[in-house]
Order: sequence, then C-alpha cells, then structure tokens
Amino acid sequence: MIKKLYECGCFKYEKFILVHQKELLLTPASSVVLIQMLKEYETNKYFSVQSLKSKMMISDKEFDEAVANLLEREFYSIYIQYEDGIGREAVSLDGFFDRVKDILSGVNSKDLENDFFYVTQLIQKEIGRVLTADELSIVSSLITEDRVKVSDMEEALEYMKSRYKVLNIKNLVTSLNRFRNEAQEEEEPVPDFVKNFLDNIK
Repeated sequence: MIKKLYECGCFKYEKFILVHQKELLLTPASSVVLIQMLKEYETNKYFSVQSLKSKMMISDKEFDEAVANLLEREFYSIYIQYEDGIGREAVSLDGFFDRVKDILSGVNSKDLENDFFYVTQLIQKEIGRVLTADELSIVSSLITEDRVKVSDMEEALEYMKSRYKVLNIKNLVTSLNRFRNEAQEEEEPVPDFVKNFLDNIK
C-alpha cells in the first residue's frame, strides 16, 4: 500500500523521513541519501547508487558510509532485472517501504528507539570513546534487526570486560554470541533417556 501511494505521488516520503528519522535510526547523511534515492527511483529504477554521489552536498566518505549503512540494514537492495534476455542492474526500495509500514503500525516503537540510544551510551561509557558510524550501524542492526534485548547487551558488556583486554564492538559482538550460546546451553533440558541412564549407573 505504501509503495503504491509513493508510485502515484501521494506519499510525502521526504517529510516522513525527516519526521521519523530517529525511529528509522538514520543519521542525517543517511536520510539525505535515502531521500535522493527515492527521488531518483521516481523516474528510473535502473539508476546506479554511485551515480548519486555527484548530486549530494555531503563528503564522499559520508556518502559511502550512508550507502553502506542503508544497504546493510536493507533499506534498499540491488538485483538484476532481465528484459529481452538482457540483464540490467536495478534498485529495489521495498525495504524502506517495509520500515514505513512497521512505524505506522507501531512495530518500531519509542521503546526500540530508547533501547538504541541507551545501549549506545552504555557502550561508549565502557569503551571510553564515541562510536564510529560503522559501529553505530552494527549496534543499530543488533537492536532493530536481531531484536537483542537491553539486558542481553548489558550481560555481554560484562562478559567482554571479564574476558578481553581490548574493549571494542568486535569483541562485544563475540561476547554477545558466546554469552547467548552459554545461556542456551544452561537452559537446555536433559533428555529423559539420559537421566534414566545416569540413574542406572549410580
């Protein structure tokens, strides 16, 4: 439905992105790039993402980071469209329209936004510096895509501090995976046949 409204010119996506920038967890640069993508897509779905760089009033570094962030978080995707046996690279913005639908239906609530900012502040406090754009993207993905709970992030931070000398996002992600795996192993019930076997050999 959202995509159809966009295609008929009835969806004010620029205003939506600016108003819901925090809920979409977008940086200012990512917002600008996404808006330009939507403008370009209105007339040509075969545009090259890199071709937008010359139209941006941001640095090449900011553009590259924004494009990578949007792709990683699946706001857009690239695929091959075949016409008359000839393949052409095309862009799909369905991921963005899905995000819009989620926000309008209340899936991306204020709680999710608050979790992201709380976890970001907590991590920065522990590692003693501000997170880079790439690191923020990883944290955002953990919270919004993987739905990692704040309590799990707190446990992972403690796990990392107790096992690593270097505190960084890479070790935090590793700690999160190990902590969650250990928690699952502890919760895994012992099968009855194992219990019976152990009882019989006592």
